[in-house]
Amino acid sequence: MVRMKVLLVDDEPLARQELSYIIKQYQADVEIYEANNIKSAQTFLLKEKVQVVFLDMHLQNERGLELMDTINAMDTPPLVVFATAYDDYAIKAFDMNATDYILKPFEDERIQLVLQRLDKLIANQQGTINKAERESDQLAYKIVNKFLPVEVDGRITMVPFNDIHVVATEDGALTIYTATESYQMRDTLKMVKNKLPEELFMQVHRAYLVNIEAISEIQPWFNRNYQLTMKNGQKVIVSRSYMNAFKTRLGIE
Repeated sequence: MVRMKVLLVDDEPLARQELSYIIKQYQADVEIYEANNIKSAQTFLLKEKVQVVFLDMHLQNERGLELMDTINAMDTPPLVVFATAYDDYAIKAFDMNATDYILKPFEDERIQLVLQRLDKLIANQQGTINKAERESDQLAYKIVNKFLPVEVDGRITMVPFNDIHVVATEDGALTIYTATESYQMRDTLKMVKNKLPEELFMQVHRAYLVNIEAISEIQPWFNRNYQLTMKNGQKVIVSRSYMNAFKTRLGIE
């Protein structure tokens, strides 16, 4: 476990107190500092080096995103975890290089998982963990979050990974399909693939990702391909270039 210096930025004293208490339960070697507004946080960060900032999204007449401009301009910026009661800004936060996003009221188990991830990321920055551990950490991040943030009518919908059946690129647009809904995104297929857990999703065509647990039926198709019938009724072709990986993954002889 690395030594961690943390700055809590929140205008609510009780929220800072609660978060500080939980962090100290799970992070033995930690120094915690506090700021109750953006200006004091900026001043502190220009004087002191910290590894992590827990940042509230809404402070009095201020938005936490304003501090991200200062942080992203730093030579060695700290890792930022948004700790907020609002889930509307998740995509914007990650677009601005946030490391994680946790919701109030705080859950001990969730914060423990975040701290474990932060510990590995800091150790990685210090060059003390190997490539396998970094890959494990990336997978842990996907498992911890368990949802894909999708913008719908100006708001963020958190779509659980397990609910997603198919991700498809059709006519230049990317669509997320669940059992009953569909959502369009501006991301590329590759970008969405990197956000989804590899143990649950795989690419079966240059235009399709599927949730392997949402496959209902596999049928031989033309040109030695497969046609998948998903539990939501969708039909998806496994193209020849992905066939071997697909058969190996599902244990098909």
